[in-house]
Amino acid sequence: MRWYGPEPDPVVSRNRKSELGGKDSVYGDPRTSSEWQDVASERSTDASVLRDGQRVLAELYMLGLVVECYAKALCVEHSGDAPKGSAGHDLITILEQAGFGRMDLPPDCREFAESRDVALRYQVALPHGVDAQEQLNRGRELARWCKVRLNRPSRRRR
Repeated sequence: MRWYGPEPDPVVSRNRKSELGGKDSVYGDPRTSSEWQDVASERSTDASVLRDGQRVLAELYMLGLVVECYAKALCVEHSGDAPKGSAGHDLITILEQAGFGRMDLPPDCREFAESRDVALRYQVALPHGVDAQEQLNRGRELARWCKVRLNRPSRRRR
């Protein structure tokens, strides 16, 4: 497992403010597109384990993190930095900062990006009417969409 932050000093780190919105933390965000992609790959493995265990709600939450990490990889690659704080969890905001407008997304990908909410982590069941399989399919499609664009030459390097 790779460490993407400053080397932790147990005494100093208790008092150090994180780059992630000012909370005390020893954890730092990945800094490069490649590092964000590594994290996305790790979370994708976690989502697969959750799928194998039939933990659908947890899989959907983890898949949202996968997409967030790939979107941040695009953002860092194309604009140099990813949003932090609450904006750093808003897929539309992240993708817009990467240079992709809402209408650049295929409809199913756009629906996932617009409806994904990190508050899912606090739920014990999906809201009535939410089709988990449909959301999982849309999230996987958006992850693929991001990965395809990560494999294209960066607009920053042109």
